[in-house]
Amino acid sequence: MLRLALSSGRGRLGTFAGALVALIASSALVMAGGMPFEAALRTQPPVERYAGAAAVVTGQQIVGPDHDVPLGERARVSSGLIPRLAAVPGVRAAIGDVSVPDPTEVLFTVTVAADAPTGARTVTVTDPGPYGSASGACAGCLTVVASG
Repeated sequence: MLRLALSSGRGRLGTFAGALVALIASSALVMAGGMPFEAALRTQPPVERYAGAAAVVTGQQIVGPDHDVPLGERARVSSGLIPRLAAVPGVRAAIGDVSVPDPTEVLFTVTVAADAPTGARTVTVTDPGPYGSASGACAGCLTVVASG
């Protein structure tokens, strides 16, 4: 079979060379498109929203029976852990995951430490969207009151 292919190739050397060049060029194009796509799938979102936090608690980022499947998005921590995190010594406030149901509303859960100072706080919301960052602040929108 190989002998037949070689004898056939001698008469059509240009055809085989052209097919080889086309195969190499198509492989290069597939890799040129596939590598950025794969990198985009593994890239994490910008961390501007965590700039003011001293620590960020997230869920397990790699899952699977062999711990070899990376998640494309940040794993969320259960909202039931917020009171436990707020009770850790030195934690001033524990803020759960923020959801934005529509462009005019932001929902979030805040648990403050028992010894947190009371009074009004300014809430700043920053959207590090794909077309540039936008933020807004609301002075006095959050008030910490003494429990009891």
